[in-house]
Amino acid sequence: MEFDLSAILATLATIITAWFAYNQTRHDKLTDIKVKEYEKKLERISYKRTENQARILGEMYRLLIGFNCDRVYILQPHPLNINEYISIMLEVDTLGTSHVKKSWYMTKMAEVPKLASTLAQNDLLYLNIDDFEDEDRSKSIFINNGTKYIIAKKLIDSTHDWVGSIICDYVDNCPQEISDEVKQILVRTAILIQYILPKIELNENLEVM
Repeated sequence: MEFDLSAILATLATIITAWFAYNQTRHDKLTDIKVKEYEKKLERISYKRTENQARILGEMYRLLIGFNCDRVYILQPHPLNINEYISIMLEVDTLGTSHVKKSWYMTKMAEVPKLASTLAQNDLLYLNIDDFEDEDRSKSIFINNGTKYIIAKKLIDSTHDWVGSIICDYVDNCPQEISDEVKQILVRTAILIQYILPKIELNENLEVM
């Protein structure tokens, strides 16, 4: 019996090509499924992040109105566990008051060591900006934005690590002390937002997202 080697090779080539085509199609479908699942996951994360930000901004606005301050923002160390920088992602202010978000953008922790240490180590603070050390850059940032006093409430994560501080910023109408009522409101606000506070992330250009 004679075998047509060329025919056999052609048949094998057809089978192998079909098998690779099948596997490639199967692989592509699985890839498409994984991509769609990942996209849905990102959508859920984005929606949840937006929802959490809205809730946090709502609580911050309550403080702005309730405490009659000029700005309320959250100073956040980042990246977490390294804490190389401190920035503001969320801020609300009264009409006509300048934003401070840009002033704090990617501020190196090493440039504001006293403030960073004070915020990280203390649960609740009332600070007069005039009392800040001149060499700490935070003093010039506050002064340049007209800040005279701040009330700061520490925010922690589930392991009790510092993840940020709510800052109630006063340009005028500065309180002389923190009342018990103010303390209770700040504690309540911190409990409501500290576990849903989005961490500050950087894009490929090292810009805060």
